Amino acid sequence: MQAIEIRPQWAVNDLCKVIVGFRNYSTHATRSRYVSFAVLEQPRMCELLVRLARGQVDGEAVRDYPEHLFEQLIDYGFLAPLDRLGWRGQARRLWRVLDSGRLRRVPFRGRDYHVTSLVFMAFYTQRPGQFLEERVILPAWSPRYAEHALRIAASGLDEPGYRALPGRVRRRLDKHGLVTAIERLPRRERFLAERCQLDQALFDELPDYYRPTLQDSDLGGHGLTLVPGLYERFEQIPDALRRQVVDPDWAQSCAPTLWLEDPVKGIVAMRWLTAQQRQALAALREGRLTPATLDPVTRTLFLQAGILHDPTTLAVRREAWQRHLRTLSARMAEDGCVTFEQVLPPLELAIARRYLRFMMEGRFLLLDRVNGKTEQRFWCHRDAFTFYLHGMVCTLLNQFLSRPVKPGHNALTIYQDGATLPRHQDDVRAFAWVMSLPIEARPEHDRQLAWPICVETPRQVHQARLLPGDGQLIDPQMPHWRDKLEQGRLGILFLWFVPADYRGFVNGSWVA
Repeated sequence: MQAIEIRPQWAVNDLCKVIVGFRNYSTHATRSRYVSFAVLEQPRMCELLVRLARGQVDGEAVRDYPEHLFEQLIDYGFLAPLDRLGWRGQARRLWRVLDSGRLRRVPFRGRDYHVTSLVFMAFYTQRPGQFLEERVILPAWSPRYAEHALRIAASGLDEPGYRALPGRVRRRLDKHGLVTAIERLPRRERFLAERCQLDQALFDELPDYYRPTLQDSDLGGHGLTLVPGLYERFEQIPDALRRQVVDPDWAQSCAPTLWLEDPVKGIVAMRWLTAQQRQALAALREGRLTPATLDPVTRTLFLQAGILHDPTTLAVRREAWQRHLRTLSARMAEDGCVTFEQVLPPLELAIARRYLRFMMEGRFLLLDRVNGKTEQRFWCHRDAFTFYLHGMVCTLLNQFLSRPVKPGHNALTIYQDGATLPRHQDDVRAFAWVMSLPIEARPEHDRQLAWPICVETPRQVHQARLLPGDGQLIDPQMPHWRDKLEQGRLGILFLWFVPADYRGFVNGSWVA
């Protein structure tokens, strides 16, 4: 008798982020109204918050968690000393009926604390044909479902496990988008390998003003060689270069054909090749082909992608790069901010533009129709591809900044017609710098027509008109703003940096 194959029909949806958060009562760490943590990144913190909300953390349970979690919750004001609670505070505590953990005493380092805020759990949910939206529950009032959601978001779920869940739990998981039918999975990790293979159409993504940055292809292959830093596997990359990659697991899941090191700028990048290009590369490495005998189309693509180069010009290119870094350093010292023109390499900008449209077309973004005074903005925080570019840009910044930095947080953002960005300062005090990095503008303008960003430095107000690929680096505590976007669309990456020696939570994620 032939066995019947049971194929999985349901899977955990990686598009659905689950976060756990609370009301923020501090101002020194962040000015945001709420503080939240992603379950996938901080499962222990999220579990602790849910248990605190349910009044399940006593002296014995405290020892089950790392001390730095309690330190952070005290720092945010979520846990406050009981001995400072007056009679008015006691009365408010009794009336916080949404928080079932409000009366629990939480001992820590010889002092008793109490919970000051309700805890919420939010799901990023995508209904068919719609952009992402947030749906919120209170774990104290839906304890069993919150436990299921925590476990699934942190550890995944197989088909038998899904089938074993009660029907009402399965329905809520589907409603919140945490578990979805296999055919509805976004499979974003496949985008780069499937749609960013090396071809002329990819370079056609570049705006005209970026094309002069491509290396000259009229050499006939004579004098060209493979760049020395080519690696087939991530493990082969030298340690210093590997550290540029913020999320190695994600990068390897994108299945790059090879990694290459830019011999001038010292950055490492992924490349995706066709089967024919892989054969040509293997023949070049084995000496069966030379750049001069390579077919002209492949030779041009390899040259523009940084796989081939002219070693006789390497010293000149390196000196030109060092002069550029000295210019940036001088501008930063004088103005307190700097525009790093064409900070992204050409191929990375081309891929980023294609990726931005992919995210928009798939509606894998949240829409802020009105968020405070910010309107008509689509966004995705802590985007994995953006972190890939983030690490690359960070390496370049550390070549001229006086104090080294590392990636802290990012957001992939799209502004539509009527978008506004009021005068503000960024809300996390740990941030040392923030870069605004436009990727795509519709329509493409010249620099004089670009949507300006204004920055108030201690000396004066600077106005920067950025073209896609340019990065404006400022101190995030400097007031900055944009006037109303009258028409068009702007896709932009926001890259926040923290000091290289910083260790702590940034927007709910642990940075070590």
